Amino acid sequence: MPLRTDEAVGRQVQVRLTDTGTAPFTVTAVAIDSPGLVALPPTVVHTTFAPG
Repeated sequence: MPLRTDEAVGRQVQVRLTDTGTAPFTVTAVAIDSPGLVALPPTVVHTTFAPG
């Protein structure tokens, strides 16, 4: 039984982050590292997440 509830479309993957703490945090890069996938350089981003 698969653990996924969706399937990647157009060779794209979505990443969802939620700040469940009490202080904001900033994401500066995102990369997926998994056996069976070719490693690509991180995608540079600069996004600040507020709590909640």
